[in-house]
Amino acid sequence: MEFLHGQTKAEAVLVFYNILKTEKTDEYENHYHDSGAGTSYIEMHPVKKGKILAGRPLTLTFMRNILKSFSEHDTGLSNFSGIIPKNVLYHKQSNDDFMLMWYHKPKVWSLNFTSNFVSSGDYYLPGMLICIIGTSLYVYSYKDKTIDINTKLFRAPLFNINDKGLVCTGNIKLPRISDTPDTIISEYDSILNSGVFTSGDDYILKNNINLSQYFKDLTKKKTKQFDRKLLIPSKNSIKNLISL
Repeated sequence: MEFLHGQTKAEAVLVFYNILKTEKTDEYENHYHDSGAGTSYIEMHPVKKGKILAGRPLTLTFMRNILKSFSEHDTGLSNFSGIIPKNVLYHKQSNDDFMLMWYHKPKVWSLNFTSNFVSSGDYYLPGMLICIIGTSLYVYSYKDKTIDINTKLFRAPLFNINDKGLVCTGNIKLPRISDTPDTIISEYDSILNSGVFTSGDDYILKNNINLSQYFKDLTKKKTKQFDRKLLIPSKNSIKNLISL
């Protein structure tokens, strides 16, 4: 029998066996996996000219390496390691899940807009909370001098972000999760700090102030500092983000 996957011929076939513990032999002791459901092992059978040949049991180490390779490839995640920066608020990682949450105190951001109505330039924005959940990017603002799990969130005063904080990245390809937190934060910050925003007339701040108009008015001021009192409360919270 010839085994094909697409147009590529299989080089080997893996066969799973579940056996009684009494059938184990000392020769293959490091090939068995014991669980509450019984004892099992996997044999690899080479395939030559479409024919399955005699198999041999795989060692537990070999199987663990296979699983590790597939889990990293499937999720696009690498091993996250290194010194955790002081502005990281929360981090979670498993084989099929990744979350990194960090913040920036009020500071100057370099914002670029596609519309001629709003001038690109440096703007002093309130505190910002940025969160990667899987392959999605979320951005919020906060008013407090310090930030913790109970800090109230507000809509970030930026375009292309919905009322739940999810960033619409358009045709921007999000960076792959890299090995170190510093690199991840730097690459994702650059999306906001040097990315291009599509301004619109549908973002209304408190006091019925249009965000596009507000940015335009800020350009006339010597210090382009955003008024925190105009921020709109977010429909999301830090506790809710962590529970996702």
